[in-house]
Amino acid sequence: RLDIEALARMAPDAAHFVPLCEHLLQMLRHERALLERRGALIVRQLCELLEPRDVFVTLARGLTAEEDLEFASQMVQALNLIVLTSAEAIDLRLQLKQSVRHSEGGALFQTLYPAWSHNPVALLSMCLIAQAYEHASELV
Repeated sequence: RLDIEALARMAPDAAHFVPLCEHLLQMLRHERALLERRGALIVRQLCELLEPRDVFVTLARGLTAEEDLEFASQMVQALNLIVLTSAEAIDLRLQLKQSVRHSEGGALFQTLYPAWSHNPVALLSMCLIAQAYEHASELV
């Protein structure tokens, strides 16, 4: 917990935050056991300390071009579970729910979509949360 707090304090702006997220993805890619055991906890703690939207958008952008498709799928699965269930991501969830009516939520949906495409179940659930029912039915 203290290590994550220290990292969050060192990354107050985009110039430091993007490299932090890139390093986190690299570490989780190379240490799959860490991803499975603590990956969601690390992301949730970052969301407590920093802006959750920034955390998710930055990680999603990093995963969009990910070459290790198995890792990308696992990471998206973990991120999706956080969006669906965690208190730290409640604002993110609400933004996605309003994506049909509000441009801010729509922009978030469009930003997460390419990364979520690495995991079909996560993509379907995001479409359902965003109330993009027609698109969800096209995916099925």
